[in-house]
Amino acid sequence: MVEPSTSEILAFAHELADAADEITLRYFRGGAWDAREKADGSPVTLADTETEQLLRKLIGHRFPEHAILDEEFGLTGSRDAPCWLLDPIDGTRDFTTGADSWGTFVALQRQGAVEVGVVSMPARSERWYAGRGLGAHLRSDESGQSPARLAVSLTCDLASADGRYRAERQDDWADWLQRLGDTAHAWRPEGAIVGLCGIVTGEIDAMIHTGPMHPWDIAPFIPIVEEAGGRITDSAGEVTVGSGHCIVSNGALHPALLRLLTN
Repeated sequence: MVEPSTSEILAFAHELADAADEITLRYFRGGAWDAREKADGSPVTLADTETEQLLRKLIGHRFPEHAILDEEFGLTGSRDAPCWLLDPIDGTRDFTTGADSWGTFVALQRQGAVEVGVVSMPARSERWYAGRGLGAHLRSDESGQSPARLAVSLTCDLASADGRYRAERQDDWADWLQRLGDTAHAWRPEGAIVGLCGIVTGEIDAMIHTGPMHPWDIAPFIPIVEEAGGRITDSAGEVTVGSGHCIVSNGALHPALLRLLTN
């Protein structure tokens, strides 16, 4: 079987995001979330499970040989196969309170690299996406304009960087966050999606997410950040979906951030 091209995979990822948007917006606007708390304390809604079930069905129909890893149902298929990583609603707590800073994450990992990433934020009429060699783009349905090519900032001095952090387990990173605050110019807490999207528009120079993060949380941002000219790694400088945290920057600041972390 001939493997689909990156552009074909990206087109299908958009189809998945379109299908997800129909479900999530219907629940979001209707307010019938029926949220419950999972074992880890995070919320899950009918919109999460219904969206995930539909995406699994669509992938299984189009690419039955592909694996799927997602938040609610775990891994299906072989770890050696191309693998779709899905989060039906990242930011479920915001979703259930009426905030618009939530989105559906879709990514494909093939031959060890995340090849395609889509972050759809339908409540904001925004979709962020990238494919290897195809660039990173933002489509804003409200603007009526063609998708904008994304590019990171040119800031090269950590002392003047505008940075963000999300520290859900701050005790594990307390010393490093203190060093960061002593060294860098302006670092403020920020939500994960908003902060990461700010990197690829050049509005923010760097972001640290100390976790916990799952593979489906990190995966779509790897091609988006890299195709926009930035870097996204773990604290050892490795590109991985399994670290549980991420260091994200415009690329120029990355060596200084990693040195700060390891010294």
